[in-house]
Amino acid sequence: MKTNAFLTAIGSSVNIAENYNTFILVYLVVFSAFLSILYLLIKISSDNIKASDEKHIIFGILITGLLFRIFTAPWIEGFSVDINCFKAWSLTAAKDLPGFYNSGLFCDYPPVYIYVLFILGKLAGIQMFYADFTLLVKLPSIIADVVTAYMLYNISKDHLPSNMRFFVTAAYVFSPVVLIDSTIWGQVDSFFTMLVVAALILLTRGKLTHSAVLFTLSVLMKPQGIFFVPVLLFELIRLRKIRMFLMCSLYSVITALVVSAPFSFTQEPLWLVKLFTNTASQYPYASLNAFNLFSLFGANLENESNTMFLFSYHNWGLLLDVLLFIFTLLLHIKGKFIPALPILAALMLNAGAFMISVKMHERYMYPAIALSILLFIFTKDKRILYLHSALTLTVFVNIHMVLFRMLATGNPHIEPVNQLLRYTSLANTAIFVYLTVISADMAFKGRFFPINPANPNKSPAHLPPKKFR
Repeated sequence: MKTNAFLTAIGSSVNIAENYNTFILVYLVVFSAFLSILYLLIKISSDNIKASDEKHIIFGILITGLLFRIFTAPWIEGFSVDINCFKAWSLTAAKDLPGFYNSGLFCDYPPVYIYVLFILGKLAGIQMFYADFTLLVKLPSIIADVVTAYMLYNISKDHLPSNMRFFVTAAYVFSPVVLIDSTIWGQVDSFFTMLVVAALILLTRGKLTHSAVLFTLSVLMKPQGIFFVPVLLFELIRLRKIRMFLMCSLYSVITALVVSAPFSFTQEPLWLVKLFTNTASQYPYASLNAFNLFSLFGANLENESNTMFLFSYHNWGLLLDVLLFIFTLLLHIKGKFIPALPILAALMLNAGAFMISVKMHERYMYPAIALSILLFIFTKDKRILYLHSALTLTVFVNIHMVLFRMLATGNPHIEPVNQLLRYTSLANTAIFVYLTVISADMAFKGRFFPINPANPNKSPAHLPPKKFR
């Protein structure tokens, strides 16, 4: 009986994985064709859409994206380990939020998303919501997808004609990468990305203290938020205003204290630092299924303390991170198009950290999908569109391959000698080099390649906000 049950379970997993594989590959082809046709139509069409019609079109795009996710989400439970963790954490938080980290339940997430899970746990106590628990735990990320798409549309109103605004909105809300991560996998990278995009938009508008709050929230949601904190630091260095630096620091500290306060009364003083340290120590790998530079050299799943050439993978990562930090700092403080510089820096730090840092997971390049669209909105540079398209493909391959393996076998890990891993890692390396080259070209030389050369790029990205002039 046990053997038959096991074989039945394996067969069921294989069928689910094959159905998922077929669905998502068909979706990728349809998405690519749809976006290509839309782009060609935009290039030959005139921008004469009425404001009222534009609202209806954007509303239609966002609602279609939302409903499609809601109907798709329950079809596959997702990445079972993550989904089960979110379910258990939400029920535990709902019972005793202040004592959550003392419950004995494993949790490597900082406090911000625990509040979201607390709400989900309360809703799960209602029978009608508990019946769709899987959809419930996916819902915050699904909503975040739509909110981020709307933010991209809203900021594009200052930079792009209406037909291009439709394009960038659709490119995000229907992206196969975004769909897989939030709706099928059930991860929360979309929620995290929403915070980062909002922080960057505020930064481009000169609202540094508000931006500091959101950057702090991003760190307190996922440790990867640390990737983006230097962007705020770079902007403060560029402005050279000590008072603003102190104000941003104060806002960040207050935010951290308020968010962590309910959990802190029963914890040791540095419990939050310990949580971050323990989380980092759980993944002592050069690469954990991330298709990056270390995977290109065959180091996927290899211990970070092992030696590659002269140094350990850990030390190589630190050295390359320092070089990335210096290069991005120079981009930001020496660049010629002020408002877009934080976005360029964020994209460089995100892609760079994924490519050259140790302990990277397959999903850590995910925010670059939204950030590349945001950078295109400000620069109107067609090279950024090429970059976005390439990133969409490689990030899709990385996340899809890990999820497919998990659904089919229960083991998501990819062998270091896998050829698709090697080729995609090589492609990501080339993409990162391309990003570095065009970033230097835009920031240091002020050169742009607009979609329509007959209409020179006069984006306000070349001018600082009024309060900075």
